[in-house]
Amino acid sequence: MMRSTNPRLSTQLYVFFIMLVCLLLAERVWGDGRTQKVNILCGGPHEQNPSIFVQNYVISMENLNQKIRTSSFVVTTTKAQDAPNGHYGFTQCYGYLNTADCTSCFADARLLVTQCYPFTTGRVYLDGCYLRSDNYSFFEEYQRPDDAVECDNTTRMGSNTEASARQAVIRAGAEAPNNGGYAHIELAGAGNDTAYVLADCWKTLNKSSCKACLQNASAVIRGCLPWSEARVLNAGCFMRYSTRDFFNSIPASKRSKGNCIICYLLISSKVDSSEPKQFFKVVLMEHTDPVSLQNIQATVLLWMCVKFCSEHNKNSGFSQRFPAVFGCRSDCRSLYTQAEIHSEEKKRL
Repeated sequence: MMRSTNPRLSTQLYVFFIMLVCLLLAERVWGDGRTQKVNILCGGPHEQNPSIFVQNYVISMENLNQKIRTSSFVVTTTKAQDAPNGHYGFTQCYGYLNTADCTSCFADARLLVTQCYPFTTGRVYLDGCYLRSDNYSFFEEYQRPDDAVECDNTTRMGSNTEASARQAVIRAGAEAPNNGGYAHIELAGAGNDTAYVLADCWKTLNKSSCKACLQNASAVIRGCLPWSEARVLNAGCFMRYSTRDFFNSIPASKRSKGNCIICYLLISSKVDSSEPKQFFKVVLMEHTDPVSLQNIQATVLLWMCVKFCSEHNKNSGFSQRFPAVFGCRSDCRSLYTQAEIHSEEKKRL
């Protein structure tokens, strides 16, 4: 009996086996409340030069990724002469997050912000952090026309809890500007219910801008009462109230995330990412032949991005596989997906 020597089949069987092992290793976990998506706000013009824009985007995101591990907020910019295809990035974790949760939150936000492509402005609000991607210096902005409020209109507070929440919101908005832009208020009502309020300004704002941002947020969020939860998503600050103690939410299991990373490394070690078709099919888990894809623009964008990632990682001295696979190339994978969606939407117009 002859044994199959088809390398393509061998690779597919290998990947199938590794994915099966990953599923068996995975444990059931509840989602981490700190990385729960609140909203993604996209706007601005489309990028004008994909090649320059993507390269600047990749550099900014990798800078944020490296620095957020040692700081609760990071600002990054690219060359001014690349405008309007330059990139300005900012991320900040809310004041109650520890370093591990902050890094995890940014990783989720980083993938979500690519949904705004090809728009140049992207703002991601999670329950533990914030990320903004843009093509101009926005760092002193504290209000935009597309700022939003999210009222959870499923459960109403009792009158005593509502009064506590209203008072806590006003206190948080007033205290944060005098406390480095951050306030965390817990105020018990007449019964057993407690109101929890978070107010957080971005560290790029001065005290007066922080105060103006939170005054607006405080007024807007009180319009959600008596609903039991609400959030305000301003360009310069974030405010949230709840009857649930979200400050002490339990993170998702680190073990499951570790298993996923091991599986990714096993798969990527089997596939030579310098070969485009295998990279598309296995590392990105695309099950269609790239040659037959209708969206040629998205495919070219992806391969250009991946090639730049390899060169950038090499020039930056990244010798380990981890940053290349899970940092820069994850941006490429997400950009590709969004570009493909954008292409399909244009076809329907």
